Amino acid sequence: MKGKRFAEEQITYALCQAEGGTPPPIPSDDRFRAITTVAEIVREGEQMHHCVVTRAADALAGSCALYRVHVAGERATLEIAPGRDGEPLSIDELRLACNAAPSDATLRAVREWFEEGRRQWRERPVG
Repeated sequence: MKGKRFAEEQITYALCQAEGGTPPPIPSDDRFRAITTVAEIVREGEQMHHCVVTRAADALAGSCALYRVHVAGERATLEIAPGRDGEPLSIDELRLACNAAPSDATLRAVREWFEEGRRQWRERPVG
């Protein structure tokens, strides 16, 4: 599984670079999928009936990272803010379809994933 995840991360990185973007600060998994292309961002906005497409330029510039979320029986879109060096700093927005608020269970799951991703980011080998 780790080999497959590494390959997916490398492909995501290559696609982001090809579109002029930056790779997501926390790698995707089965529940949290990074949205890394303009086409994916547009599709997310259409499927979720919200304005995530307005964040496309920021996402490609690395000012935010977007994720498609499937947790606690809910489907959501997540925006996180990476710091200057790429460290995941905060959860900026988490919305269900039509900008509905997520359940407490979804909020907990997202916070746990985010904190684990942040921990892994800090412990990663540099250089």
